[in-house]
Amino acid sequence: MARGVPGEGAWGVGTRRLGSDYRRLFAAGTISNLGDGVMLTAAPSLAATLTTDARLVSGLAAAQTLPWLLFALLSGAVVDRLDRRRVMVAVDTFRAVAFCGLTLLVATDWIGLPILYVVFFALGVSETLFDTAALSLMPSIVAPENLATANGRLQSGEVVANHLVGPPFGGLLFAAAAAAPFAVEAASFALAALLVWRIRAAPSLPMESTTPPPRRSLRADIAEGLSYLFRNPLLRVIAVVLGVWNLLEYMMVGIMVLFCTRRLGLSEAGFGLVLSSMAVGGLLGGITSDRLCARSERDRRSASSCSRRLRPRLRCLLRARQRWSSSPPPSPGGSPSPGT
Repeated sequence: MARGVPGEGAWGVGTRRLGSDYRRLFAAGTISNLGDGVMLTAAPSLAATLTTDARLVSGLAAAQTLPWLLFALLSGAVVDRLDRRRVMVAVDTFRAVAFCGLTLLVATDWIGLPILYVVFFALGVSETLFDTAALSLMPSIVAPENLATANGRLQSGEVVANHLVGPPFGGLLFAAAAAAPFAVEAASFALAALLVWRIRAAPSLPMESTTPPPRRSLRADIAEGLSYLFRNPLLRVIAVVLGVWNLLEYMMVGIMVLFCTRRLGLSEAGFGLVLSSMAVGGLLGGITSDRLCARSERDRRSASSCSRRLRPRLRCLLRARQRWSSSPPPSPGGSPSPGT
Protein backbone atom coordinates (compact mmCIF):
# COMPACT_ATOMS: atom_id res chain seq x y z
CA MET A 1 0.00 0.00 0.00
CA ALA A 2 1.33 3.41 -0.91
CA ARG A 3 2.18 5.70 1.93
CA GLY A 4 0.42 9.03 2.17
CA VAL A 5 -1.17 11.51 4.48
CA PRO A 6 -2.96 9.81 7.40
CA GLY A 7 -6.62 9.53 6.64
CA GLU A 8 -6.18 9.75 2.87
CA GLY A 9 -8.17 7.31 0.85
CA ALA A 10 -8.48 6.34 -2.74
CA TRP A 11 -9.73 9.80 -3.65
CA GLY A 12 -6.49 11.51 -2.70
CA VAL A 13 -7.74 13.91 -0.02
CA GLY A 14 -7.95 12.71 3.55
CA THR A 15 -11.05 12.97 5.66
CA ARG A 16 -9.13 15.06 8.17
CA ARG A 17 -8.26 17.61 5.51
CA LEU A 18 -11.92 17.90 4.55
CA GLY A 19 -12.76 18.73 8.16
CA SER A 20 -15.19 17.64 10.85
CA ASP A 21 -18.04 19.70 9.42
CA TYR A 22 -17.74 17.85 6.13
CA ARG A 23 -17.73 14.51 7.97
CA ARG A 24 -20.98 15.47 9.68
CA LEU A 25 -22.50 16.57 6.37
CA PHE A 26 -21.34 13.36 4.70
CA ALA A 27 -22.75 11.22 7.51
CA ALA A 28 -26.06 13.09 7.48
CA GLY A 29 -26.38 12.79 3.72
CA THR A 30 -25.50 9.11 3.70
CA ILE A 31 -27.93 8.25 6.51
CA SER A 32 -30.83 10.15 4.99
CA ASN A 33 -30.04 8.67 1.57
CA LEU A 34 -30.18 5.21 3.10
CA GLY A 35 -33.71 6.02 4.21
CA ASP A 36 -34.51 7.34 0.73
CA GLY A 37 -33.20 4.12 -0.77
CA VAL A 38 -35.47 2.15 1.52
CA MET A 39 -38.37 4.23 0.18
CA LEU A 40 -37.45 3.44 -3.43
CA THR A 41 -38.70 -0.06 -2.77
CA ALA A 42 -41.17 0.41 0.07
CA ALA A 43 -43.27 3.25 -1.34
CA PRO A 44 -44.12 1.67 -4.74
CA SER A 45 -44.54 -1.71 -3.05
CA LEU A 46 -47.10 -0.19 -0.71
CA ALA A 47 -48.85 1.50 -3.63
CA ALA A 48 -48.92 -1.83 -5.50
CA THR A 49 -50.76 -3.42 -2.56
CA LEU A 50 -53.43 -0.71 -2.78
CA THR A 51 -54.04 -0.86 -6.56
CA THR A 52 -52.99 -2.79 -9.66
CA ASP A 53 -53.53 0.18 -11.98
CA ALA A 54 -50.15 1.14 -13.45
CA ARG A 55 -51.25 4.77 -13.86
CA LEU A 56 -52.10 5.10 -10.17
CA VAL A 57 -48.86 3.42 -9.07
CA SER A 58 -46.75 5.65 -11.31
CA GLY A 59 -48.71 8.63 -9.95
CA LEU A 60 -46.81 8.22 -6.69
CA ALA A 61 -43.49 8.85 -8.45
CA ALA A 62 -45.07 11.81 -10.24
CA ALA A 63 -46.30 13.26 -6.93
CA GLN A 64 -42.78 13.09 -5.50
CA THR A 65 -40.97 14.57 -8.52
CA LEU A 66 -43.51 17.19 -9.61
CA PRO A 67 -42.33 19.67 -6.93
CA TRP A 68 -38.96 19.89 -8.68
CA LEU A 69 -40.70 21.25 -11.74
CA LEU A 70 -42.97 23.58 -9.79
CA PHE A 71 -40.81 24.82 -6.90
CA ALA A 72 -37.10 24.24 -7.67
CA LEU A 73 -36.50 27.84 -8.80
CA LEU A 74 -38.47 29.28 -5.90
CA SER A 75 -36.65 27.05 -3.42
CA GLY A 76 -33.28 28.25 -4.70
CA ALA A 77 -34.28 31.88 -4.26
CA VAL A 78 -35.65 31.21 -0.77
CA VAL A 79 -32.54 29.30 0.35
CA ASP A 80 -30.35 32.24 -0.73
CA ARG A 81 -32.12 34.37 1.90
CA LEU A 82 -31.81 31.95 4.82
CA ASP A 83 -29.23 30.17 6.94
CA ARG A 84 -28.71 26.97 4.97
CA ARG A 85 -27.89 24.86 7.99
CA ARG A 86 -31.14 25.85 9.68
CA VAL A 87 -33.07 25.14 6.50
CA MET A 88 -31.65 21.62 6.35
CA VAL A 89 -32.38 20.95 10.01
CA ALA A 90 -35.96 22.23 9.69
CA VAL A 91 -36.61 20.16 6.56
CA ASP A 92 -35.18 16.96 8.07
CA THR A 93 -37.23 17.51 11.24
CA PHE A 94 -40.39 17.97 9.16
CA ARG A 95 -39.64 14.82 7.17
CA ALA A 96 -39.02 12.81 10.33
CA VAL A 97 -42.38 13.91 11.77
CA ALA A 98 -44.15 13.21 8.45
CA PHE A 99 -42.79 9.68 8.29
CA CYS A 100 -43.68 9.05 11.92
CA GLY A 101 -47.28 9.87 11.03
CA LEU A 102 -47.09 7.75 7.88
CA THR A 103 -45.75 4.84 9.92
CA LEU A 104 -48.75 5.01 12.23
CA LEU A 105 -51.17 5.13 9.30
CA VAL A 106 -49.58 2.10 7.63
CA ALA A 107 -49.41 0.15 10.89
CA THR A 108 -53.09 0.80 11.64
CA ASP A 109 -54.16 0.12 8.02
CA TRP A 110 -55.56 3.64 7.58
CA ILE A 111 -53.41 4.36 4.56
CA GLY A 112 -54.76 5.05 1.06
CA LEU A 113 -53.45 6.33 -2.25
CA PRO A 114 -54.70 9.92 -1.77
CA ILE A 115 -52.83 10.14 1.54
CA LEU A 116 -49.68 8.75 -0.08
CA TYR A 117 -49.92 11.30 -2.89
CA VAL A 118 -50.28 14.21 -0.47
CA VAL A 119 -47.48 13.06 1.85
CA PHE A 120 -44.99 12.37 -0.92
CA PHE A 121 -45.82 15.62 -2.70
CA ALA A 122 -45.08 17.51 0.52
CA LEU A 123 -41.88 15.52 0.95
CA GLY A 124 -40.91 16.39 -2.61
CA VAL A 125 -41.36 20.10 -1.88
CA SER A 126 -39.19 19.80 1.21
CA GLU A 127 -36.58 17.89 -0.79
CA THR A 128 -36.16 20.84 -3.17
CA LEU A 129 -35.27 23.02 -0.19
CA PHE A 130 -32.95 20.50 1.46
CA ASP A 131 -30.96 19.51 -1.64
CA THR A 132 -30.52 23.13 -2.74
CA ALA A 133 -29.32 24.14 0.72
CA ALA A 134 -26.94 21.17 0.93
CA LEU A 135 -25.29 21.98 -2.40
CA SER A 136 -24.98 25.65 -1.45
CA LEU A 137 -23.51 24.76 1.95
CA MET A 138 -20.62 22.70 0.58
CA PRO A 139 -18.35 25.61 -0.52
CA SER A 140 -18.53 27.12 2.98
CA ILE A 141 -17.16 24.01 4.73
CA VAL A 142 -14.67 22.68 2.15
CA ALA A 143 -11.69 24.45 0.58
CA PRO A 144 -12.13 25.26 -3.13
CA GLU A 145 -9.33 22.90 -4.21
CA ASN A 146 -11.09 20.00 -2.44
CA LEU A 147 -14.60 20.61 -3.78
CA ALA A 148 -14.34 18.00 -6.56
CA THR A 149 -13.24 15.32 -4.10
CA ALA A 150 -15.80 16.32 -1.48
CA ASN A 151 -18.67 16.29 -3.99
CA GLY A 152 -17.44 13.00 -5.44
CA ARG A 153 -17.44 11.37 -2.03
CA LEU A 154 -20.85 12.78 -1.23
CA GLN A 155 -22.26 11.47 -4.50
CA SER A 156 -20.64 8.07 -3.98
CA GLY A 157 -22.13 7.86 -0.50
CA GLU A 158 -25.52 8.76 -1.97
CA VAL A 159 -25.25 6.08 -4.65
CA VAL A 160 -24.17 3.37 -2.20
CA ALA A 161 -26.83 4.22 0.40
CA ASN A 162 -29.66 5.27 -1.91
CA HIS A 163 -29.27 2.81 -4.77
CA LEU A 164 -27.11 -0.13 -3.67
CA VAL A 165 -27.93 -0.79 -0.01
CA GLY A 166 -31.26 0.95 0.51
CA PRO A 167 -33.55 -0.75 -2.06
CA PRO A 168 -32.90 -4.40 -1.10
CA PHE A 169 -32.94 -3.46 2.58
CA GLY A 170 -36.28 -1.71 2.06
CA GLY A 171 -37.66 -4.78 0.30
CA LEU A 172 -36.66 -7.01 3.21
CA LEU A 173 -38.18 -4.60 5.73
CA PHE A 174 -41.42 -4.31 3.77
CA ALA A 175 -41.69 -8.09 3.50
CA ALA A 176 -41.25 -8.35 7.28
CA ALA A 177 -43.67 -5.54 8.19
CA ALA A 178 -45.22 -2.93 5.90
CA ALA A 179 -44.69 -0.13 8.44
CA ALA A 180 -41.04 -0.98 9.19
CA PRO A 181 -39.37 0.85 6.26
CA PHE A 182 -41.30 4.03 7.02
CA ALA A 183 -40.13 3.91 10.64
CA VAL A 184 -36.54 3.50 9.44
CA GLU A 185 -36.97 6.54 7.17
CA ALA A 186 -38.27 8.62 10.08
CA ALA A 187 -35.29 7.61 12.23
CA SER A 188 -32.82 8.39 9.44
CA PHE A 189 -34.17 11.92 9.02
CA ALA A 190 -34.11 12.55 12.77
CA LEU A 191 -30.48 11.44 13.02
CA ALA A 192 -29.52 13.46 9.93
CA ALA A 193 -31.11 16.59 11.44
CA LEU A 194 -29.02 16.12 14.59
CA LEU A 195 -25.80 15.76 12.58
CA VAL A 196 -26.49 18.83 10.44
CA TRP A 197 -27.30 20.85 13.56
CA ARG A 198 -23.78 20.12 14.83
CA ILE A 199 -22.16 21.68 11.76
CA ARG A 200 -20.46 24.83 12.98
CA ALA A 201 -19.04 26.42 9.83
CA ALA A 202 -22.32 27.17 8.04
CA PRO A 203 -22.60 30.91 7.34
CA SER A 204 -25.85 32.62 8.18
CA LEU A 205 -25.64 34.69 4.99
CA PRO A 206 -25.04 33.52 1.43
CA MET A 207 -21.46 33.41 0.08
CA GLU A 208 -20.05 33.98 3.59
CA SER A 209 -21.00 37.64 3.42
CA THR A 210 -20.72 39.68 6.62
CA THR A 211 -23.33 42.21 5.54
CA PRO A 212 -26.86 41.50 4.34
CA PRO A 213 -27.27 41.69 0.55
CA PRO A 214 -29.63 44.29 -0.89
CA ARG A 215 -33.25 43.24 -0.54
CA ARG A 216 -34.62 42.06 -3.87
CA SER A 217 -37.80 40.30 -4.89
CA LEU A 218 -37.96 36.54 -5.38
CA ARG A 219 -39.07 37.14 -8.97
CA ALA A 220 -35.94 39.20 -9.68
CA ASP A 221 -33.67 36.50 -8.25
CA ILE A 222 -35.42 33.77 -10.26
CA ALA A 223 -35.21 35.85 -13.44
CA GLU A 224 -31.50 36.44 -12.86
CA GLY A 225 -30.90 32.71 -12.40
CA LEU A 226 -32.81 31.81 -15.56
CA SER A 227 -30.97 34.49 -17.51
CA TYR A 228 -27.63 33.11 -16.36
CA LEU A 229 -28.70 29.58 -17.31
CA PHE A 230 -29.78 30.57 -20.82
CA ARG A 231 -26.61 32.60 -21.43
CA ASN A 232 -24.30 29.75 -20.41
CA PRO A 233 -24.11 27.12 -23.19
CA LEU A 234 -22.64 24.42 -20.92
CA LEU A 235 -25.37 24.81 -18.30
CA ARG A 236 -28.03 24.82 -21.02
CA VAL A 237 -26.79 21.49 -22.36
CA ILE A 238 -26.56 19.98 -18.87
CA ALA A 239 -30.10 21.12 -18.04
CA VAL A 240 -31.53 19.63 -21.24
CA VAL A 241 -29.65 16.34 -20.84
CA LEU A 242 -30.69 15.92 -17.22
CA GLY A 243 -34.29 16.80 -18.04
CA VAL A 244 -34.51 14.18 -20.77
CA TRP A 245 -32.66 11.65 -18.62
CA ASN A 246 -35.04 12.07 -15.69
CA LEU A 247 -38.06 11.89 -17.99
CA LEU A 248 -36.95 8.54 -19.40
CA GLU A 249 -35.80 7.17 -16.04
CA TYR A 250 -39.05 7.88 -14.22
CA MET A 251 -41.10 6.53 -17.12
CA MET A 252 -39.40 3.23 -16.33
CA VAL A 253 -39.11 3.41 -12.54
CA GLY A 254 -42.73 4.49 -12.05
CA ILE A 255 -44.15 1.13 -13.15
CA MET A 256 -41.15 -1.14 -12.54
CA VAL A 257 -42.64 -2.46 -9.30
CA LEU A 258 -45.61 -3.91 -11.17
CA PHE A 259 -43.41 -5.37 -13.88
CA CYS A 260 -41.06 -7.01 -11.38
CA THR A 261 -43.66 -8.31 -8.95
CA ARG A 262 -46.55 -9.16 -11.29
CA ARG A 263 -44.85 -10.06 -14.58
CA LEU A 264 -41.54 -11.48 -13.33
CA GLY A 265 -42.87 -12.83 -10.03
CA LEU A 266 -40.14 -11.24 -7.91
CA SER A 267 -40.53 -10.56 -4.22
CA GLU A 268 -40.13 -7.08 -2.73
CA ALA A 269 -36.51 -7.93 -1.89
CA GLY A 270 -35.94 -9.02 -5.50
CA PHE A 271 -37.43 -5.76 -6.73
CA GLY A 272 -34.98 -3.92 -4.48
CA LEU A 273 -32.05 -5.87 -5.94
CA VAL A 274 -33.15 -4.88 -9.46
CA LEU A 275 -33.12 -1.22 -8.41
CA SER A 276 -29.71 -1.55 -6.74
CA SER A 277 -28.17 -3.03 -9.90
CA MET A 278 -28.77 0.32 -11.64
CA ALA A 279 -26.35 2.12 -9.32
CA VAL A 280 -23.00 0.62 -10.39
CA GLY A 281 -22.27 3.30 -12.99
CA GLY A 282 -23.14 6.10 -10.57
CA LEU A 283 -20.80 4.64 -7.95
CA LEU A 284 -17.88 4.44 -10.38
CA GLY A 285 -18.58 7.99 -11.55
CA GLY A 286 -18.53 9.35 -8.02
CA ILE A 287 -15.27 7.56 -7.20
CA THR A 288 -13.43 8.78 -10.30
CA SER A 289 -14.91 12.28 -10.61
CA ASP A 290 -12.00 14.09 -8.94
CA ARG A 291 -9.45 12.23 -11.09
CA LEU A 292 -11.38 13.04 -14.24
CA CYS A 293 -11.60 16.71 -13.22
CA ALA A 294 -7.86 16.81 -12.49
CA ARG A 295 -7.06 15.14 -15.83
CA SER A 296 -9.36 17.52 -17.68
CA GLU A 297 -7.61 20.48 -16.06
CA ARG A 298 -4.18 19.09 -16.99
CA ASP A 299 -5.31 18.54 -20.58
CA ARG A 300 -6.69 22.07 -20.74
CA ARG A 301 -3.42 23.54 -19.44
CA SER A 302 -1.40 21.39 -21.83
CA ALA A 303 -3.53 22.50 -24.78
CA SER A 304 -3.23 26.13 -23.70
CA SER A 305 0.57 25.84 -23.39
CA CYS A 306 0.82 24.18 -26.80
CA SER A 307 -1.34 26.91 -28.27
CA ARG A 308 0.90 29.62 -26.81
CA ARG A 309 4.00 27.93 -28.30
CA LEU A 310 2.46 27.47 -31.74
CA ARG A 311 0.87 30.90 -32.01
CA PRO A 312 4.12 32.79 -33.02
CA ARG A 313 4.94 30.17 -35.65
CA LEU A 314 1.42 30.37 -37.07
CA ARG A 315 1.67 34.16 -37.28
CA CYS A 316 4.97 33.87 -39.14
CA LEU A 317 3.47 31.41 -41.59
CA LEU A 318 0.46 33.65 -42.17
CA ARG A 319 2.66 36.72 -42.80
CA ALA A 320 4.83 34.74 -45.21
CA ARG A 321 1.77 33.55 -47.07
CA GLN A 322 0.37 37.10 -47.27
CA ARG A 323 3.70 38.42 -48.66
CA TRP A 324 3.86 35.63 -51.19
CA SER A 325 0.26 36.12 -52.35
CA SER A 326 0.69 39.92 -52.68
CA SER A 327 4.00 39.86 -54.64
CA PRO A 328 3.77 39.99 -58.50
CA PRO A 329 4.44 36.76 -60.35
CA PRO A 330 8.01 36.49 -61.65
CA SER A 331 8.60 37.12 -65.37
CA PRO A 332 9.95 34.22 -67.42
CA GLY A 333 13.72 34.72 -67.35
CA GLY A 334 15.73 34.72 -70.62
CA SER A 335 12.74 34.33 -72.94
CA PRO A 336 12.77 36.77 -75.86
CA SER A 337 9.91 39.13 -76.24
CA PRO A 338 7.86 39.05 -79.46
CA GLY A 339 9.14 41.26 -82.28
CA THR A 340 12.79 41.18 -81.31
